[in-house]
Amino acid sequence: MKKQPKDLIQYHFEVMGAFYNFIQTEDEEVLMDKLYSIERHWKSWNAIQKTNKNMWFRFFKNDAAATTINDIMRDLHSPNRKYRMESMQICYDTAEIKVYFS
Repeated sequence: MKKQPKDLIQYHFEVMGAFYNFIQTEDEEVLMDKLYSIERHWKSWNAIQKTNKNMWFRFFKNDAAATTINDIMRDLHSPNRKYRMESMQICYDTAEIKVYFS
């Protein structure tokens, strides 16, 4: 039986804050720095496992996508930019974010 990834609630507030800050400033560098910092934090706490897992998100309830940091960066430089920013806004407004590593 395949084990489901665990939602890491300890990162919800920081991720939502990064999204909110980006919506306000549109500073991609600050957004990416914050998200990669969160990912590095998790990896440092789990270094003993020597894992290659990466962080991914579900922005809101019933979000069918598994969005990685790289997906976010790619979307911000594509026609999907508006959709990605709307997803971040919904995430911040509803606090329904899910943060996973797998």
